[in-house]
Amino acid sequence: DDDDFQQYVAAADAATAATTASAAATAAAAPTVPTSPDGVPLCLPRGGRYWVRAAHAYAPTDVANELAFERREWLCVVEEDSDGDGWWRGCRLDGVNSGDVVPRYFPAAYVDAASVWRVDRGADAQF
Repeated sequence: DDDDFQQYVAAADAATAATTASAAATAAAAPTVPTSPDGVPLCLPRGGRYWVRAAHAYAPTDVANELAFERREWLCVVEEDSDGDGWWRGCRLDGVNSGDVVPRYFPAAYVDAASVWRVDRGADAQF
């Protein structure tokens, strides 16, 4: 029936609008990491130890547990390799700024060890 179809379309449109508004509000409410003019992060998210730059892009095989990133992207290290397997846990600067602060695993061999950026751990350094 045409009326049922129109009601279905209206309900679907309303649900889509509500989901979009909710996602926009969540993104707007997420704190962002301030950066210097050349893009260097100036503070850490809670639990972050330091920032490093990716030396290579990484495409995970386990997207639920591993972190995808591009070359030269800033990564916040939350946990270093503790069992010798070569994997760290952390999150991307762009991810933190969009509200995705769930630490995921990434290969330590993909970061530039010379790029370690430690931020002052004072009250203004974390959010």
